[in-house]
Amino acid sequence: MWCIACLFSYHYIISNSHTLKYIIMQILNYNRLKALNPTKYGEITNQRGQLVEFYEHPTKGDEYPVIAIIEEFKEAVCTDFFDTSDFFEGSDYNPVYMHGFIDSAFYFDL
Repeated sequence: MWCIACLFSYHYIISNSHTLKYIIMQILNYNRLKALNPTKYGEITNQRGQLVEFYEHPTKGDEYPVIAIIEEFKEAVCTDFFDTSDFFEGSDYNPVYMHGFIDSAFYFDL
């Protein structure tokens, strides 16, 4: 059983063993973001076969980290990366949707 709590827009997860694991990707408002029609950088298919699209922030541009969206789940996150060179098929940094949130494949041990 998983317990999820939100603190200052960042997420933490407590596992069955009661160990605390830090989740790095900040959740963004998907609907508000899509309404601003952001510029798409590209897309990849992650380790779980999910299509991940990368966007520039619609008002802050390249002064804000790359935004990842997984349309299938209507979820958007700030990746904390300022370019997309680390996102490629098989990369440990690819955003993955699991257990109700998005984080890097590395954090899900994929």
